[in-house]
Amino acid sequence: MPFHDAYVVRAGDTLTSIARTYNYSNPGPIVAYPPNQALFPSNATATPNQLRAGSTIYIPWPADLLRRLIERSRSLTHMINRDALQLIQRVNDQQSNLDSFMTLLDMANFIATLNVGLVMGGVDLVRGAGNVAEHVPEPTTAQAIMQMLENRAGNVSNAVSTLLPAPAAPTMNFRYFARHALGPLNPSYWGSVGAAISEGDPEIWMYGSAIVTYRQVSRITNQANRDIERLKDRIREMQTQMNAPFNSARI
Repeated sequence: MPFHDAYVVRAGDTLTSIARTYNYSNPGPIVAYPPNQALFPSNATATPNQLRAGSTIYIPWPADLLRRLIERSRSLTHMINRDALQLIQRVNDQQSNLDSFMTLLDMANFIATLNVGLVMGGVDLVRGAGNVAEHVPEPTTAQAIMQMLENRAGNVSNAVSTLLPAPAAPTMNFRYFARHALGPLNPSYWGSVGAAISEGDPEIWMYGSAIVTYRQVSRITNQANRDIERLKDRIREMQTQMNAPFNSARI
């Protein structure tokens, strides 16, 4: 059980005085604490005379302290989850803004290659593209989870945060085939070619900004989940120590 302080006995110390120093009304839990069993092999024989100056006694953290730490740890899991979702949303927004901008460039390039008689028809296309860029998308998984957490803010201290869902890897969807089918006609295509050459990464050429976003979101998700899992482990350890029989021991 890892939650304790190490106290080096000084001349004149008694179990009672040490217990009071650490907010214990009775030294029983200190004597019964498993790491101290070598020093106090039997609770019934524990007396102040058994203390030897220079020896080390392990003082378990009181249950009230562990309880507060558990509550704080639970809150921290939610804070990690919340901040990670916000970071993921920013990354997704950056990709969305970049994709919208590249779409406008592609449409402008397409219109510019048309003959003069069709240019006026392109006005509606550009205006339509603007409307698409301003359209509010359906909530993402990250947004839905964030909304759920906000709605349950009052229960933060009563439950540990769930792990973040793994992001979906880029797929060969319509945008993928359209970009590669039009290929050299699109500025966005050449932008991804340049980025792929610069980074030495052919997946950037294949998937464009989607693969960059996927990797960034994966890093954020994996780190957040590792931190949440570590906190969950500590919460379980604190709960085990808080409920251990030695806490009720009396001498």
